[in-house]
Amino acid sequence: QAVSNVAWAFAALGDPNEALMAGLAARMMQEGVLTQCHPQAVSNVAWAFATLGIHHEALMAGLAARMLHGGVLARCSAQAVSNVAWAFAALGDPNEALMAGLAARMMQEGVLTQCHPQAVSNVAWAFATLGIHHEALMAGLAARMLHGGVLARCSAQAVSNVA
Repeated sequence: QAVSNVAWAFAALGDPNEALMAGLAARMMQEGVLTQCHPQAVSNVAWAFATLGIHHEALMAGLAARMLHGGVLARCSAQAVSNVAWAFAALGDPNEALMAGLAARMMQEGVLTQCHPQAVSNVAWAFATLGIHHEALMAGLAARMLHGGVLARCSAQAVSNVA
């Protein structure tokens, strides 16, 4: 938890302290650390590294593996799914197994209804950026945008990401 909080804080401040981020990645990759990460921590770390434009291949592979094992995806909120999808797309990392898992989680009952406009936008943008065609997911995202006042709450950027 502490590692993800520190990574998030430095990314939120836009401070790409290379030595610190390398140290955080190394700590995350130590035996047993990733296996104890809950979904929000995985999401925060992925978001932080992507926000800072740091593509640490081993870390991203480890984060993807953590998401896909131990029931982590089943416990992910729509926001966590959105952040992870965005992070991998922002880094140009088309981890097919992860993206398929994220799409499946988004399609589970009740998950899309949790999506705020930015989450819908991020997921649509991520799949489009990576060139991953998932018709059911895109139909679900479109339906979410059109119901519950989601479209009316979208920023111009969110609309352009989805369009």
